[in-house]
Amino acid sequence: MVRKNLWAKPVKSDDPRSPWLTMDEEMMKNSKLYLGSSNYKARKGIEPCGAKGVYLVDIKEERNGLIHIENLVERSRLQEVKEIGIRPGLVEKDCVYPMVGGRNIKSWGIDSYLYMVVPHSKASISETKYGISDANLKTNLPRTYNWLFDNWHDILFETRCRSGKFFDPEKYPWYKLDNVGPYTFQPYHVLWAEQGTTIKCCVVSSIDDKYLGNKLVVTDSKILFVPLDSELEAYYVCGIINSEPIETIIKAYTISTNKGTDVVEKICIPEFNETNPLHYQLALLSKNVHEYFKEVENTDNLDKCVTEINKLVPLIFEENMNLKESTLAALKQMNEWADAPHVYDYMVKNGFFVGKSKTPDKSVASVLYRYAEEKIIDKKKLEDNKLPLYKVKD
Repeated sequence: MVRKNLWAKPVKSDDPRSPWLTMDEEMMKNSKLYLGSSNYKARKGIEPCGAKGVYLVDIKEERNGLIHIENLVERSRLQEVKEIGIRPGLVEKDCVYPMVGGRNIKSWGIDSYLYMVVPHSKASISETKYGISDANLKTNLPRTYNWLFDNWHDILFETRCRSGKFFDPEKYPWYKLDNVGPYTFQPYHVLWAEQGTTIKCCVVSSIDDKYLGNKLVVTDSKILFVPLDSELEAYYVCGIINSEPIETIIKAYTISTNKGTDVVEKICIPEFNETNPLHYQLALLSKNVHEYFKEVENTDNLDKCVTEINKLVPLIFEENMNLKESTLAALKQMNEWADAPHVYDYMVKNGFFVGKSKTPDKSVASVLYRYAEEKIIDKKKLEDNKLPLYKVKD
């Protein structure tokens, strides 16, 4: 038997009730680079409120612009659905999407997918979040409406009332799904499964499907994802989550049955900046790995890219830590000769921050120099004081 000494500490240093990290001494010392909050928000996939055996379908064929579907009754936990069994239907394509679940996800790609009926629309906030209205679905997509109504109305209404979050039968359609919003229809999703012994993450967008054409991929309720509008940013975030250092951190405080939104809530992923060479390089490497994943013969190139990603990610977090420390130190010193909130406002207005990030994307020295030059230098000359010099930490 081999004994190994491990160190432990809470993920949030000021909250002993938060999950605890358990790892060796060296990695524990490095963990401060990676722990903290990020501006990325993870979402859960679509929740069918117990009626998965209704909404998950198989497409049998395309016929005159319509598709022949059958519900996957074997995926249902409801006895009522099992008793009704398989119900075929010839429906419009509009509300049927490729769907990815936990068993379909691998690191850097998906190897299969199912289909899901999602009677929601991005046409308006209301139809996105609460579902296409009963009147609109009946009028514009009558075959989809009739398949749902004739076969499943009573079951879906009952399960919405019993399981749906904040379901109001006076306001919302009886086929409403939970966990659907504008984020569902954003073009890029960084996915990982809630359950699994290791973190497996990939980027999905739209798929060229033989029945549906080019269609956005949706996810089921056992999937977590970060929705994004930028392709490069999605590959960047995926590269970070799939990297060896981050997997080590995640393994140190999660169990195999619970890899939730913590993945981005407790890891201080630096916000993507396309002008940052390290960020851009990581995004391209991650994109290349996704391409190599599709090519069975290209495992050597895939492994080489993954090795480069594992080298690059610590550099990105080290740079992020250096910028944070330099910023805090400089702002603290600046209180002696300038109003720090005014400096912060100046930095925001002049593009020194990325999105909502609190870390500047250009050197602190440059920020302070420009601020001093434009805002304070005349005043300091009058007072015959010298401006302090700042140097960004190497």
